[in-house]
Amino acid sequence: MIGEGAVQIGGYTYFSNGGSVSNIASGTHYICVRCTMGYQAPSIDFVEYSTTQALNGAQGDLTKYIFPIYKLVDGEIAVDYRPMPNAGCWEVAESQNGGN
Repeated sequence: MIGEGAVQIGGYTYFSNGGSVSNIASGTHYICVRCTMGYQAPSIDFVEYSTTQALNGAQGDLTKYIFPIYKLVDGEIAVDYRPMPNAGCWEVAESQNGGN
């Protein structure tokens, strides 16, 4: 079970009531937040990928913003990605073109 939280995308904050991911007791799993983008507020859910290649492939879908929060190995948190550095590409692009 994943508790309540928030994510920030391009300077906007979106809130989630939490969620869950199944079948993660054994093996390696990348637990990710998936925000489905659209003209309304995005929907937020949680998904699992078994490999970094699968995660990278899913990130190619530009209608969704997907980022890892944990790497689990045999049901235990091996890496906590929540404090992972990121680049605000929307803010950078906006500042480079003079705000136009």
